Amino acid sequence: MHIIMVFEDRVVDEGLWTWLVMGLWQLWKRRNKFVFQGILDSVEHTINVTAERCLEWQRLIPNSPPYTLNYDPKNASIFLRGTILCSDAARDPISGKIGLGWFARSQQGLVFLAGFHFVEYTPNVDWAKLLAIKQALATIVEGPENLAIFSNSLQPLQLIDEGSLVSDCDLLAKDIRESA
Repeated sequence: MHIIMVFEDRVVDEGLWTWLVMGLWQLWKRRNKFVFQGILDSVEHTINVTAERCLEWQRLIPNSPPYTLNYDPKNASIFLRGTILCSDAARDPISGKIGLGWFARSQQGLVFLAGFHFVEYTPNVDWAKLLAIKQALATIVEGPENLAIFSNSLQPLQLIDEGSLVSDCDLLAKDIRESA
């Protein structure tokens, strides 16, 4: 249960890019409010809502989105592929609370986003996925000290990359434990 939705390759302008990131940020804030105030029924509901929003964005791109009336595909400048990740490693087994991380790739390379902040820039897709998982862990509101992290918690990434990330995931989990 890592990849929730992968956007199709699209060419979008800067305004649409900003609108998309703001949408992710708003979703993140709503998710935090629901999960950490105990209003949310289940983790699965959070994931379903996220997937539904992604489908909405996918339908809107590159058609005229609600953020502006000046959208012009001829002026498009950013090549976008976005993925939202949900990691079992970011789940608190006692409360069932989870963290979310995401990243997006432009023509210039891969830009990792956390919340509304550009945290890392790298042309390496595998490393960006690890950063997204790490950010999901780091953004649990109670802090990483209240999060149970297991050495094999990132193992499901094998389903995405056919085992290429196993050693990196183990190292990352160790790094997170030591910094917590």
